[in-house]
Amino acid sequence: MKGVLGLVLCGGESRRMGRDKALLPLGGSSLLDRSVDVLSPLVDEVFLGTGDGPRYPELGLECLLDVQAGVGPLAGLCAGLEALEARGAEWLVLVACDTPRLDTSLFRVLLERAVAVGADACLLESDGGMEPMCAVYRRTCAGPVRAALEGGERRMRSFH
Repeated sequence: MKGVLGLVLCGGESRRMGRDKALLPLGGSSLLDRSVDVLSPLVDEVFLGTGDGPRYPELGLECLLDVQAGVGPLAGLCAGLEALEARGAEWLVLVACDTPRLDTSLFRVLLERAVAVGADACLLESDGGMEPMCAVYRRTCAGPVRAALEGGERRMRSFH
C-alpha cells in the first residue's frame, strides 16, 4: 500500500535498564533491527524516532527528532505525523523498539482495519489494555497530537 510510513521509537534513555534497550539481542538480531524488519514490508519508508538527537547511523535510516525535547514518545509520534504531512503520506505504522514479540502480520491487520473503517487510529489491545506504541495512526491525528503537546500533555493517549 502506498502512502504508508513506518516509525520505530528508539529515543529512550534506558535508565532503568542501564544500557540501550534497542541494541539488546533477540533471536539473532537486536530489538531495533527486528522492529525495522517487521515494518519494512508494509511501508514506503521506515524512520527512527531517536529523541533529541540522531542515533544508529549504521542502519542508514533517517532519524526523526522529537518536536519537544524530554517529553517522551508523544513528541516522537508528533514528529512521525509531521513526516506524513511533509511527504503527502496518509498512514503511520508505529512501534516501540522494545516490543519484542511482534510480526509483520500484526501490523498488516492493524493497517488494513484502519483503512477499511477510515479510522484515525487503530491500536493493538492486549490483556493490559490499549497499546498506543503498537499502532497505526492516520495523518488526521497530527493536529490533536500537536495540541496535546502544546497543552502540556505527555501521555500517548492524551489526544484521543
